[in-house]
Amino acid sequence: MDFGLSLSTPDSFPIFPYDNPYDIQLNLMQHLYRAIEDRAIAVVESPTGTVNCPKVHLNTLTLTMSLQGKTASLLSATMAWLLDDHERAKKGYLSHLATNDRTSPFVSHI
Repeated sequence: MDFGLSLSTPDSFPIFPYDNPYDIQLNLMQHLYRAIEDRAIAVVESPTGTVNCPKVHLNTLTLTMSLQGKTASLLSATMAWLLDDHERAKKGYLSHLATNDRTSPFVSHI
């Protein structure tokens, strides 16, 4: 029962801290995003490697850290889903207010 508010898997992840993710990183982010949305268990594998990331921007928060490519991919996909889910919850709540439908499952989550 998604009330027309299911999230589609993004083609890109602007929150990713580097200009262009490698294909394997993009595939990993999309796979993880889809798994979170589907409430599924994801088993992922990716090559090892470390990339230095001078700054990561999350809305108004700026962090300075060193991230591995897998870590950046996992965090980016998860944060993107969390932000999208928050927007979905607001839409569901606003829809509830517009229809005054007291059976909406989103009311208890806001």
